Amino acid sequence: MLSITAVSAGAVDYLLKGSGCAPGEGASEPGSVVAPEGPGQPRAGVEYLAGSPGQGAKADHIAAGVWFGSGLPMVGIAASSRASEAAVRAVFGQLRHPSSTREDPVFLGRPPRSFRPVADRIAAACALEPDAGEERRAEIADAVRADRRKAVAYYDLTFSPVKSVSVYWAALLAAGREDEANLVVAAHSEAIGEAMAWAEKEVAWTRVGYHGRTGSGRSIGRYEAGSGLVWTRWDHQTNRACEPQLHAHVAVLNRVVTSADGVVRALDGRGFRA
Repeated sequence: MLSITAVSAGAVDYLLKGSGCAPGEGASEPGSVVAPEGPGQPRAGVEYLAGSPGQGAKADHIAAGVWFGSGLPMVGIAASSRASEAAVRAVFGQLRHPSSTREDPVFLGRPPRSFRPVADRIAAACALEPDAGEERRAEIADAVRADRRKAVAYYDLTFSPVKSVSVYWAALLAAGREDEANLVVAAHSEAIGEAMAWAEKEVAWTRVGYHGRTGSGRSIGRYEAGSGLVWTRWDHQTNRACEPQLHAHVAVLNRVVTSADGVVRALDGRGFRA
């Protein structure tokens, strides 16, 4: 199953701090492109998610995010490299090149538009339901993030197999059948890779020119292919209730290099709403 949420600029903590999943929990996939590099020590929050190579992750903690996509030359990052907090905050949080600084930014295309901070809007929405429980507050926060009246920085594509797959995987682990459990994870990982390979071909498009109605009633804008997507992948193994749930959050940057002229433009987001 796949769910898609448009996330605004400045809301990068949603990605770095676990995408609303149970804190400190996640999946280190033997079947993924980049596997954990050692036992490491348990760490929490941003420090754990943005861990440097060599620090690794235990099977019951979140593996560091990894960069993918044929559009990575736009941000000067190598494919399959670990996602540092600084680079993630620059690219997904501020839509700027990670080699630039906040004080002297080099934006990826147009700078993000200014809207009321997402955190403020979440706080205001939650204040309307002061008796809401933790699960309801999480739902409110997700709804605010999904509000289209915002500058979209990236799209959160959440890939989840049906529940029975996660239960089967957890049962195999409980029975000590780790090799078989790893095969389940590898199949999940392969399915995500296939889906993103399709997205690289079908979704990496942008709109050029004026797409509103003209006097003749016709749009004079056009669609142009991009050179590829920029995305990070964050693997998890539990839901908010700490129940087994294999899933991955794939953050796709809302920017693409137009193949025809080399200009960085926003993705045509309708590709994620088809």
